[in-house]
Formats: sequence, C-alpha cells, structure tokens
Amino acid sequence: MADAAALLIRFDDVTGGNSPPATARCGDHLLQLIPFHICHHVESGSPRALLEELPSAGVRLVVNERHDHGVCLKLAFRYALERNLQAVIVAGNGTCTPPRPLLDAMPDILSGAAGALYLGASTSAFSRFLAPGGQPRLDWSWCAYSVAALRELPFMLNGRDSIFDAELAIQFTLSDYPVRWLEGDPGSGHRPSHHGLRHLRRQAMALMRYRFHSLGILYQLNFDVRRHQTDYTPKFGYASSHEYALDCIPQGASVLDLGAGEDAYMAGPLREKGCRVFAADMRPIDNPLVEEAYQLDLNSDPLPPSVGNVDVVLLLDVIEHLVDPERLLIDLRNQASYERTRVIVTTPNIAFIVTRLMLLIGQFNYGKSGILDRTHTRLFTYRSLRRTLRQCGYVIEEVRGVPAPFPKALGETPLANFLLRFNQLLIGLSKSLFAYQLFVTLRLDPTYDTVRRGHER
Repeated sequence: MADAAALLIRFDDVTGGNSPPATARCGDHLLQLIPFHICHHVESGSPRALLEELPSAGVRLVVNERHDHGVCLKLAFRYALERNLQAVIVAGNGTCTPPRPLLDAMPDILSGAAGALYLGASTSAFSRFLAPGGQPRLDWSWCAYSVAALRELPFMLNGRDSIFDAELAIQFTLSDYPVRWLEGDPGSGHRPSHHGLRHLRRQAMALMRYRFHSLGILYQLNFDVRRHQTDYTPKFGYASSHEYALDCIPQGASVLDLGAGEDAYMAGPLREKGCRVFAADMRPIDNPLVEEAYQLDLNSDPLPPSVGNVDVVLLLDVIEHLVDPERLLIDLRNQASYERTRVIVTTPNIAFIVTRLMLLIGQFNYGKSGILDRTHTRLFTYRSLRRTLRQCGYVIEEVRGVPAPFPKALGETPLANFLLRFNQLLIGLSKSLFAYQLFVTLRLDPTYDTVRRGHER
C-alpha cells in the first residue's frame, strides 16, 4: 500500500492520452501518483474552467479558453494543498511516466530534505549574468515540489503565464527550503510553451526583479517569502548609525535602548564599554546582557520607569515606525532628566538623492528594508526632522549624515568600501541631499516637572 501521494500534473491539448502508472517506487517509499490532466477543450456554452474528479483517471481540469500556464498550475497546486498530498510532480508533454532520476530523488521531497527538484536544468546566459553561481536556473524538463513547502510560499502571487515557473524557482531560492538540481536523462518530456524570444525576455525581467529585490532596490511582493519576518540586522564595522551611536556613548554610561529589537543587538557592544543596558521593545527581548527588559508598544504604552535615571536614551531607527512620534518625543522630554540625559535619534532621510531620482521617474517603491521600508509610517527630511525635534522641546547638539550601508548590500568588498567613502565625501557637501540616514544627538529643554524632580532629589 502506498505510504505517500503525489499529484502528477500533465499538460495536453487534447482530452485523451496515455494513463500514468498508479504507483511508483521511490527508495523505501511507495508513491501513489494521482493524475491531474490539464487540457483545453473549447466548446460553446461550457464553463470557462471545469474540474472533474474521475474515479479511474484521476483529476481533469478542462478549460474552455486558452488559460495561461501559470493559472492552470495555481489551480492544480491548490488542489494538492486542499487534499493534503505530500508532493506535486509537473511533467511536460509527450510522456506521463516520471523519469527514474526524479523518482530516485523523491525521498528528499517526502522527508523534507528538499523543497524542490529540477531535472534536466540548464543555466542560461541570463541566469549566469543576473544570478551569480547559476542560481536560480530557469530552464528544466521535469520538476517536483514539496506540498509543505508550497504551503509556505506565495505562489498565488506569481505571473499567470509561463513565467510562473521561473518565479516559483526564485521563491524557492529565497526560502529556507533546499533546492536540488538533478542530472540525468529526463526522457521525452519537455516544458510546454517555454520557447521563443518573448519567454527569454520575460525570464530576464524576472531575474532582474529578483536581483533588485535581493539588493533592496525594488520590492517584489511575490519574492517576499518571509513577509512576516523582520529584516533588521546590526551595522557594525563601518560608518553607520550604530557605529556613530557607540562612539557617542561614554564608558560606563547607563543606556536605555527604546525599540531595541528582540535581540537587543546594541547590548553586546555597550556592555564591552562597561555600560548598564536597559531595553524596551514590543516583542519579548531575549538577551541576557540586558539588565532590565520591558515589553511595550511605543505607540501607546507609558515609557519604562528607568527613563528618568539613565545617561543616554537611544531611538535608533524607531520614530519612522511610529504613528505619532511627537507624542513619544514629548513624553520622553517630560520624564527624562534634562541635566543628565542625552538622546540619540536616527532615522532615514526621505530626501536622499536616490529616492529623489526614483520619484523623478515616477517610482516610489516600498520594500522589506531601507528608506522606504513598508513598515515606515512617518518619513523625515533633514529640515523636517530638525523642526520636529525643536518643537518637541529638544536642543540639537549635532546632526551627522550617515552614508548608505553599502557593505550590508554588497558585502565587505572593495567596491562597497569605495562607495561608502565616496558617499561620505558627498555628505560633506550636503547632508540633505546625500545622507542616507540622519543621526542627531540631543539634550532636553527643562520643563517645570523635570526641574521640580531635580530639586526634590
């Protein structure tokens, strides 16, 4: 008796054809193959798409118009998900018997060791140019997918035509699911309607979008396979807002990091300077180096009690995420010690030259991270940030321009280091135009309450 089931998807332009085998041996597994036949049968008055479950022939999707390749695969994948099958195998025309190299690798799909298998893959010139190392490769014959993996990927957002396959391969490349590229004879099967200059052009565009998304230049919703995971990483070891903040904090200071993140990554370098570290975030903080951790929403919750007894308050890349940053800034001014506490604020510069140029050509693309992070609700320029801080009762001590994080985007390469230094030179000409982020150190104007509290102490 079969211990796993896979949907075997076959394209054909007629309703007839040979029947696939009922089962296939895959290592120690006996795999039940459920045929899913996609065919086009134009008949006046019939439904646009009809899904038939046939007792002896599996499933047949009959479409009454030339539905695109991607649309049909989306329907088939949804069928596999709803039936809680273990795998999906996609065949080409000409044969419906899975090749032995693919079947031999199917245990990896069934065990979770792989999310996708591609047989007969070749690396196109577009892949070599746009995806270094040849991944993702976008030309193959047979392929197989884990249904558990498909359940986690936003494949329903992919294109409706043959580009669907290329975008799905890219999604697997960006995900945590391993992809195996198999060598071997794929038999006579081939991918349907995947030839011609139009397909090559669309394939190149998909790879371009993949590269731009990976670099944080152009956000693509269907390539955001970890949509609900944050993409914030510390920026140490080069000119950045985090390095500037560390430089400004004196040895042995007490520091409150508001919006620290669940990892509170500033705690380690601060403890190396002998600082006491307090941290607050909307998610639970898991870092033993933090002396006191608070879970609170900076949009609505009161500030932690330690705010009145620290030397430095950090607001690193925080105020742009708030619905009403002025409320937080005013509350902080009213509760912190005007004599003792210094505040450090960093935020993206929406007037950065790249953003200006993109807007000039009609592009305003939110992304997973960067200046136009899709979680940003308030954006500031050099002038608007200074005006806001002054109106909230702060005295600006210093404003620095922070260069773009080229080492984060390009890695620790000579090109990244050159662009970083060049950006720093340009910031010297104009912070407003060439600063990627704005770094501000502040002291507080005294209020009646803070002066009275200081007198009482």
